[in-house]
Amino acid sequence: MNSAALASSLWIVCRKRPAAARPGWDNRVLEEMRANITDRLREYWDAGIRGPDFVWAATGPALEAYSKHPVVKKANEPGEVMTVGEFLVHVRRMVVDFVVGQVMSGAKDGDMAAADRMDSPTAYYLLHRHDFGLEDAPAGACILYATACGISDRDLEVTWDLIATKGGSAPAVKDADDDDSAEDGEESEDSSGPASILGEPIPAGVLNEKATLRSPPATITAAEIMPENLPDTWENEQTTALAVAVALSLKSGQTLPWKTVRDVITASLTARFTALDSTGGAWPCEYNAAQSIKLKIPAHGDNSGMAYS
Repeated sequence: MNSAALASSLWIVCRKRPAAARPGWDNRVLEEMRANITDRLREYWDAGIRGPDFVWAATGPALEAYSKHPVVKKANEPGEVMTVGEFLVHVRRMVVDFVVGQVMSGAKDGDMAAADRMDSPTAYYLLHRHDFGLEDAPAGACILYATACGISDRDLEVTWDLIATKGGSAPAVKDADDDDSAEDGEESEDSSGPASILGEPIPAGVLNEKATLRSPPATITAAEIMPENLPDTWENEQTTALAVAVALSLKSGQTLPWKTVRDVITASLTARFTALDSTGGAWPCEYNAAQSIKLKIPAHGDNSGMAYS
């Protein structure tokens, strides 16, 4: 082509607000917003929309509850109004809760309150690693995810040390020329906590002047990942390897190496405490495929727990 052209077009359809529209109250508007977008979120997810696009797709349906009023008043703060910025914070957080629930549970109707139990950097880290692993990530996607989680990309880089700026402008996952490996019995971990490596090659960007060597974490018994010990991780006697990894790390107070998590899952499968769901991925796997591994509590006589590839 000899002319510039967009690959796609985005349309926002707006209707003029009736002149007789009355002011709204924040508690009712937020309740209506949640009702409006809950079904939409499931529709978008089932349609295969992922990443920051999913987070922002809900903005239009959500704004319907807010924009129908000339002003939205705060019920518990006389004389104060809810701004559109404040409203969108609630919208984005609800969407992030939904996505984190899907990532952690792997279920169609994930735990939408999962992200409420996480701080903003943790929610961002989980979403980033799920979508991009340790590879370079688009700057725009990082910024949109950060905004949705209620944190700035600058805070992610300067305060939390989760991303690094490449070329002085665009945020991306950390990169470095180091190509060392962690020896068995040694753990290389970024001081900010997200990366924890044991007995496997160290990804670029993890080994830097802030990295520390630690003793390997204590062995985790196979029973530790059972529903009675990780109740929030299981739903209808099903979970994913990624959800187990996150839950064990939260319970231990540190990011556990994937090798540690992989070993305990393998032990649980060997002991027939858990089984692999046939609709999931092949086991064993690397961390970036953990979300595809579906675990279940085996029925009597179920031998699928040893179906390794």
